Amino acid sequence: MATEKPRFTITLDDDTFDRVAQFQADEEYATRSKAIQNLVLRGLDCVRDLPNVRPVPGTKSVPRLGAIACGEPILAEQNIDGYDQVPNNIKCDFTLLCKGDSMIGARIYNGDLAYIRAQPSVENGQIAAVYIDGGEHEGATLKRVRYVHDGIVLMPENSDFEPMIFTGDDVEKVHILGLATHFTSAIK
Repeated sequence: MATEKPRFTITLDDDTFDRVAQFQADEEYATRSKAIQNLVLRGLDCVRDLPNVRPVPGTKSVPRLGAIACGEPILAEQNIDGYDQVPNNIKCDFTLLCKGDSMIGARIYNGDLAYIRAQPSVENGQIAAVYIDGGEHEGATLKRVRYVHDGIVLMPENSDFEPMIFTGDDVEKVHILGLATHFTSAIK
C-alpha cells in the first residue's frame, strides 16, 4: 500500500524563496510556484524544514446545528444545517454559527464558527453554548459562565451588553449545551 505524501500549505517570503531556489538548479523551474511544486512532488525533506511551510492537518466532518446568539438569545434550531470540516486536533461534537457581537472581547465575531464539545457543565469562567428555557432570555446564547453563591451569571465580552443573571428557581432554566473549545474567523 502506497504511503500518501503529506499536503502542504506554502507561504514564502523572498528570503525563504531564495533558500528554496538553492535546492532547484534547473532553469526550467524559473517561477516560484513551479519550483516549490516540484520540491513538494519530489517529497524532499528540505520543504518540511522551511519557515512558513506547514502540513495541512487532517480533518473530520462534524454537524453544524444552526446559529447561536452572541447578543440577545435566539432560538437554536436543533437541526443539522450541514457539516463543517474541523481539524482532527480540535475536540468538538458540533459547530454553531455565531450571530451578534456580545463576545467581541473574546475575539468571537458575528459570522464566526464556534466549535462546541457537548457536556452538561463547564468550569467557572469558561465560554459555553447555553440554552435558556423560558423567560425573557429564552433561546440559545454563547457566553462566559460565572457561578455565584446563589446563581449563574452569563457574561458578555462587550460592555454594550448586560450580564444575564439567574438566581433562585430561575437557575433551573439555564442548561449548558457544551464548552466552546475553539472558533474560526474569516479575515475581514
